Order: sequence, then structure tokens, then C-alpha cells
Amino acid sequence: MATYLKAYIFVFSVMACVAQSTTTASAQIAASDERRIQAAVMLDGLAEPIVGEAHCRVDKRCEIISGLGSGVKVDVNWRRRGTVESADLTIQCPKDCSFTSGRSKVTFQSERKFDLFHGAENHVEIKPVLSPRIKIGQIFLIVE
Repeated sequence: MATYLKAYIFVFSVMACVAQSTTTASAQIAASDERRIQAAVMLDGLAEPIVGEAHCRVDKRCEIISGLGSGVKVDVNWRRRGTVESADLTIQCPKDCSFTSGRSKVTFQSERKFDLFHGAENHVEIKPVLSPRIKIGQIFLIVE
């Protein structure tokens, strides 16, 4: 009877260790599929930056700044293909704003600072000449 009880305790201990390591491994996998992203939008004429933070999952659109109050909205869609990570950063402003490209969305990998410009590309009209861009601020990201 004592031998049977010792064997039962041993098996139970091994099962508890396996369950604990499985839980730890699952938590590590879940953590690797998530990024804590902080954003600060500094616009000319505003004394304080517009800030936000979110825990973003890979391959899911994630809202960092919601637009409440300021009218500025910032979204990130983080991707991972093998060992390569990249993301799309999208901004919406009360008055049109855009990145250097003239678009409101930019794809990036290691960049963490982006200039913002007045206006956005008109997808209907194609201008025959380049017009000067007026810089109105910057976005800074911290990705953990």
C-alpha cells in the first residue's frame, strides 16, 4: 500500500510539473504574440502631446490613440513573418494629415519616429507637379 501511495504521489508530482511548464510555455507564446505599444503625437500649436498605449496582438488592428477629445486617432497592425516583424501605422486627424508619402498609412520595421504633414493624398486627383509639404508635427513610438 505504501509503495502504491508513493507511486501515486510521484505521478501526481510529475503531472503537476508538466501542467506548470505547459502553462508557462503557453504564457510565453502568448506574450511573444503581443507587443506593448506607446505613442505620442506632437502637433504644432498644442502644448501637450497626445498620448496613448495599448497591448497589441500580432496580425490584429490595434487602436493606440482613440481620437476622443483631440480628434487624433492612431492605429497599428503588427505583423510577423518568420523572424521578420513589420507594422502598418495609420493616423487620422481632424484636418487631413499624412506621412512623408502623402498617405495616412505607413509601413515600418525599426523606425520609431515619423514626421506628420498637413493634408493627405487625394486618391482621385493626380497632380502634375509636386507641391511643398508643410510639416505639422511628429509621432513617436515605443514598442516593447
